[in-house]
Amino acid sequence: MIWPLLLGPNRGRYFPLTGQALTAPEALERGVVGEIVDRASLLDRAHELAMELAARNPVLLRKTRHALVRPLRRAMADDLHTGLALEALTSLAAADPAPTELHRVLRDRYDHGLSTVSDPELADQPD
Repeated sequence: MIWPLLLGPNRGRYFPLTGQALTAPEALERGVVGEIVDRASLLDRAHELAMELAARNPVLLRKTRHALVRPLRRAMADDLHTGLALEALTSLAAADPAPTELHRVLRDRYDHGLSTVSDPELADQPD
């Protein structure tokens, strides 16, 4: 679900479908990660980044993070609903229920998908 958002639709499907791993240099080249750090330096670099972030204005940092993350969360929530709808259609295709039953099952599965969104901001606010 997240690969197409990070890598684009074509490359984003390639890795999950083939099971091929994305190497660290490939991830850096494609912009999936910001930097590569060797294992021995990892905690030191994480601490450096944490200190840099802690030194910034917390309100500005929170608002910036919100602006950057919100579209990604919305896209993921939208994909969840689409996936649930496709799953419902696929499972119902074999059963061939009456149209009213199909409507009820799809509505129930969609409503269940909305209830699984853990971010109240996404569940409660319209697009």
